[in-house]
Amino acid sequence: ALKLKVKTDKAEYRPGDTVQVEIEAKDNKNRPVEAKVNLNLVDEALYALADQTVDMLGALYNDSYLSGLIGSKSTHQPPSDSLGGAEKGGEGGSERKDFKDAVFFKTIATNKQGTAKVTLQVPDNLTSWRLTYQAVTPGLEAASGTTNIKVKLPFFITMTVSDTYLTGDKPVIPLNAFGSKLGAGTQVEYTAKLSKGKTVSQISTTGTAHKMARLPLPVLEQGSYELSVTGRTKEGLSDTLTLS
Repeated sequence: ALKLKVKTDKAEYRPGDTVQVEIEAKDNKNRPVEAKVNLNLVDEALYALADQTVDMLGALYNDSYLSGLIGSKSTHQPPSDSLGGAEKGGEGGSERKDFKDAVFFKTIATNKQGTAKVTLQVPDNLTSWRLTYQAVTPGLEAASGTTNIKVKLPFFITMTVSDTYLTGDKPVIPLNAFGSKLGAGTQVEYTAKLSKGKTVSQISTTGTAHKMARLPLPVLEQGSYELSVTGRTKEGLSDTLTLS
């Protein structure tokens, strides 16, 4: 059987950080082996909707039985019995605007010493990322598994925004602030810029940590907008979210 170790250079990261991943492959006698390794990095929140099972050995060596059916059709996708548990991918440093669900898909090869290194960059999501790995040797020894990469901030804001509004709408955007350095009851000042071409509207409001604040936007005209919101505390903590 193939023994595979996958580790990262840190226990936690911040948005936009570079992650160094080290891989070590050995056979059942602890000798280094060359192997092809597939890696992918996906937000755990997606697996809360539909979990993924990784079993490279089972895929290579499972027993297969033919049903005699050439094909089948289904009118709908049956719902899953379980929705699993994830950290729900809260969108949370300086300016954060690069939000993705899937980040990294790559196949690499370990060398004769059985090792390989790869570098990847996490986007601006505050979440737990699942790094899935699947490896196979020329002799069809295989291994697979997962490890988590956590991205956090000591202070971050959240906002809930729809992708689409109607002309004439006057949305009110829910805001909130969280973080390990943010005490309950701390006052947070929110400032926002709503941009449409060269037209920029500035709005501000105040709120309290861990409680929802409301940001009223002006009447919307037809077109595309960018909304940038910054949350600040008197202690100097700040975070900016930009959505377009």
